[in-house]
Amino acid sequence: MSSGLSKKEAQPRTSGLDLAHSSLPDRSDFTAVSSAARTNGAPSLLESMRAGALFLMPFSLIASLGCNADSSPKIPLTVTQTALEVADRKALTEDAAWTVQNSVVHVSGQPFFPLGVYWVSHDVSPETKARRLNDLEKISQAGFNMIHTPVDRNDREFLDKCASLGIYVAVEFNDDPLEVVAQFKSHPAVAIWSIFDDVDAPAKNGGERHSPQKVKETHFQFKTADPLALTYISAGYPQRFSAYTNCSDLMAFQTYPIPSEPLSSVTSSYSNVAASHNQGFVANLQTFGWHGIYRPPTGGELRNMTYQALLTGVKGVLYYTFFDEVTDLGQNHELLAAATQIAKEVRALEPFLLNGERRTLPITQPEVFATQWILGHRLLVIAVNASTAPADIEISLPEKDVTAVKPPLGDAAVMTLQANKLSGRISAGGVAVCEFKLP
Repeated sequence: MSSGLSKKEAQPRTSGLDLAHSSLPDRSDFTAVSSAARTNGAPSLLESMRAGALFLMPFSLIASLGCNADSSPKIPLTVTQTALEVADRKALTEDAAWTVQNSVVHVSGQPFFPLGVYWVSHDVSPETKARRLNDLEKISQAGFNMIHTPVDRNDREFLDKCASLGIYVAVEFNDDPLEVVAQFKSHPAVAIWSIFDDVDAPAKNGGERHSPQKVKETHFQFKTADPLALTYISAGYPQRFSAYTNCSDLMAFQTYPIPSEPLSSVTSSYSNVAASHNQGFVANLQTFGWHGIYRPPTGGELRNMTYQALLTGVKGVLYYTFFDEVTDLGQNHELLAAATQIAKEVRALEPFLLNGERRTLPITQPEVFATQWILGHRLLVIAVNASTAPADIEISLPEKDVTAVKPPLGDAAVMTLQANKLSGRISAGGVAVCEFKLP
């Protein structure tokens, strides 16, 4: 993990790959297996996850719970529909499931860019649950479409509220995971089961805390339980993460540089992560202050980190965190306003981020990065200055005869285009976003 600091206890997460010809097991199947395991002296799945020693059912037993093709009628789901408009996700076939195709999250075959926040508290008191429901309104108003949060068997009201706001849920577990999956796998707000946090963290003896094989087995366990949702893990160690690629549907990577690392560490981390295999990658970016002692990022730093991550090709962003024991983004009005503006900008760029052809552009200045996307006859160029000083840049565009077509964002207002060379000054920590038309 960036900065070598641990932010929270490890918690399980899962996502969903399409498993053709696999039906959903009945809840009674989970109960019988879970009860048998406890009768034989094995810990519950939740206890094992939190202890870091995950108890796994044999895959042959899991697979035997259900293997018939789903004959339920298909219900169309589009990104323009809220989750509430889909009455029962259990009736969906694999054609309308959450999947990852060419590194991009899809729902009902349509590309989807997860953009959301963590909300972390394992306190199940009515006061805490009421607070989370209240924060959902702020999260929705900020333009986010996903929340990563603990869920227990009594959280139907929360999930219903998420569905009514069009917010999907990445589920951590406050109860036995198999019971939570059995109860809520049909809920339209559930998109992701989060099976491991800090998945690549080393054990105290220097070995693996969770082996890649264990993570893969857990992924298949959850996929069998719910083939329609995605599995999700989060990593934080640049030297170790590669062993865990393709062990789940989605893999997030944590970069929390403020205040001890340069902003450019985001690019140095994600340029390696996003290029690995055909894996769906999500950025976990910092909105908190370490231990409640150090400051959180400024709005400008948050914007810079977000655009750096986008330049490397990540296909989603989940900020850590909106709320935990030391963080309340709802009370940091300046940072929340910045996050709201960033969400608006990312939404405008989604067609390029999800469907565009991305290419890193050469640039000579240290800690300055540039990337282009081509989508049909449209060309998007983004340059980010992660240094602490203004940067005078010149970018040679590979395409010829381009013309500016939209008002630029940020420092792009002072950029000029001449003979297919884009030049100008980007302020310290600044971002320039330009769109052009191709012949």
